[in-house]
Amino acid sequence: MNSLDATIVVIYLAATVAVGWWYGRGNCSRDDFLLGGRKMSAWPVGLSLMVSWFSAISYMAVPGEIVAHGPLVLTGLLAAPVTLWLLSKYIVVRIRTRQVTSAYEWLDGWQLGWLASGLFLCVRLAWMAVIVHIVAAVLISPVGFPPFVTAAGIVGVATVYSLGGFRAVVATDVLQAVIMFAGAVLVIVCLSPQATGPTEWPVQWPAPSWNWSPMERVTVPWAIASAVCMGICVRTGDQMAVQRYLSVATVGAAKRVIWLSWVADLALTGLLVAVGLCLYTNTTGTGGDDLFPRFIRSGLPVGVTGLVLAAIVAASASSLSSGINSCVSTVATAGFRFPFPVVATVIFGIVVFCLSQAIPLVQGNTFELCYKVVNLLQVPLGGLMLSALFMPRATRGGLIAGVVASAAVVIYVNYFSGLSFLVAAPAGLAVSLGCGIVGRKP
Repeated sequence: MNSLDATIVVIYLAATVAVGWWYGRGNCSRDDFLLGGRKMSAWPVGLSLMVSWFSAISYMAVPGEIVAHGPLVLTGLLAAPVTLWLLSKYIVVRIRTRQVTSAYEWLDGWQLGWLASGLFLCVRLAWMAVIVHIVAAVLISPVGFPPFVTAAGIVGVATVYSLGGFRAVVATDVLQAVIMFAGAVLVIVCLSPQATGPTEWPVQWPAPSWNWSPMERVTVPWAIASAVCMGICVRTGDQMAVQRYLSVATVGAAKRVIWLSWVADLALTGLLVAVGLCLYTNTTGTGGDDLFPRFIRSGLPVGVTGLVLAAIVAASASSLSSGINSCVSTVATAGFRFPFPVVATVIFGIVVFCLSQAIPLVQGNTFELCYKVVNLLQVPLGGLMLSALFMPRATRGGLIAGVVASAAVVIYVNYFSGLSFLVAAPAGLAVSLGCGIVGRKP
């Protein structure tokens, strides 16, 4: 990598650390550290919610999925308005009826906060491990950095500015959102003079399918059903999302957080789809997950390469910081005897690094990793939270059975069944809610 590009990456990472330190100086209480004092503005929190999930995973996954398999899986975006309406109309309103710090305090009546907290820690630690793996092994290592150094550097940067608390996380997320959009636009500008996109439906892309066959990798109905179920589970059961609903002053502001994050997500996804189409034209449709990294390494002008790498590396550090902060807030409210916050943050960083070394054992491209690893336990966790929020007569045994059965279904579909990975979320959520309903008190 050119020295100018390396300098840009280093300067940007230093800037994110400085921003995190600056905004973290005002933390005076636990609410300040974990929720920004519960009086933050909706628009930066909405951007933070989008950036927290839209890490290097998505930056690599969307263009790679477009080149290798086409845009069919993204038809799930059609379900977003329905999902977000349900969230803003019912779920966020219900969550904010109690003055909680962690989503899992809702489970105190069943003494199951430990179970939800444990599921969340598994989900977020796996998610952060995938981020570290992608940046260290898929992107940065071919450019010239050793994987160990890259992983240690990203985790270290994330650790430093996560110690600034929630305000620091949100501030760096906003900065990162700007860089992520700029990076995608720059790639499109560099590719567009030679790119026209495919002029006809490529033979290697699966044709659009409107049936409910669970054996096909992607069909439109399953893509929509999976997007609805996964979207509701992630935005209900994930402490990273709930933490942001609770950090603003009013229910109306929490609803705006949801819609702002969706608009930003849709815009960035659209840009990355355009990147994928441009890459397809420039490479005659060959390649997959490694295509975008190879193009960044050799197909961009000096300086632009550094800016795009800065976007991806800092996106990863920003997501790690959000994940670590949410993990610490979960541990702090779950009653675990755990060092807080400095030692806990370091421990989480070490665990993430160790888990990242096992990610190559999972089969599938980056997009499938999102479902098979990152979102594997999101459905059992989301189903547990939905049951707690809307089934007051649910029993402790019914909730536990729902988690176990849902996890078994999701793992079976993803790893042993031969079914489409999109079947896992609808099937797992149906089983979880069904156990809650059957196990209710008379």
